[in-house]
Amino acid sequence: MAENPGRKLSPREQARCEALQRLSDRMKEQGYRRVDLVVDVVQANGMAVVIMLPFLVAAAVIFFALNPVKELYISFSGLLLWLLVFLVLMVLHEAIHGLTWGLMAPHGFKAIAFGVIWQMLTPYCTCTDGLKRWQYLLGGLMPTLVLGFGLAALATSQGSLWLFSLAELMILGGGGDFLIVLKMLRHPKKSGAVYYDHPYECGLVVFEPAGSDAPAA
Repeated sequence: MAENPGRKLSPREQARCEALQRLSDRMKEQGYRRVDLVVDVVQANGMAVVIMLPFLVAAAVIFFALNPVKELYISFSGLLLWLLVFLVLMVLHEAIHGLTWGLMAPHGFKAIAFGVIWQMLTPYCTCTDGLKRWQYLLGGLMPTLVLGFGLAALATSQGSLWLFSLAELMILGGGGDFLIVLKMLRHPKKSGAVYYDHPYECGLVVFEPAGSDAPAA
């Protein structure tokens, strides 16, 4: 299977693309078949609202039920600080992906790489080591669990609308990750499968033993 990125890759992305092709060839020789579970970045951004809307609404209902807001005011300096914290949280989102996967990857943090899809201004983190199913799922969900739901719980307990608005954006920002996780969960679990984060696309690559057609227990 020849790689077809569909966009211009950076030198590091091109190197990871070629590494994936070599890995695919080796796994094929060992009796594995490759399954790509990827989503278009535009689709991921659009579906993020649909997928995360129930969580956004539920969090808002709980927050405003416990913390009625009588007036809303934010100064210009407060707005600048809000924007700065938002940018930091975006970076932390990817860092948490890397931290979680790095703690479980066979080669540790050497297997973690970061990049940006500049056409969509979308940062990403990727792990070049193969992972178990639960490890990939945990790493995919962890940023939203911590920066989204965790931050929303903290904001609610403190009655901070400023902090809660950031938490809502972090929940929304996890929509792409949730879309990938849903795609992964809908794919039959196979015994002996190895899960690789896609090195430059939104999603993952699964290598399954060609003879294991029955789902794993």
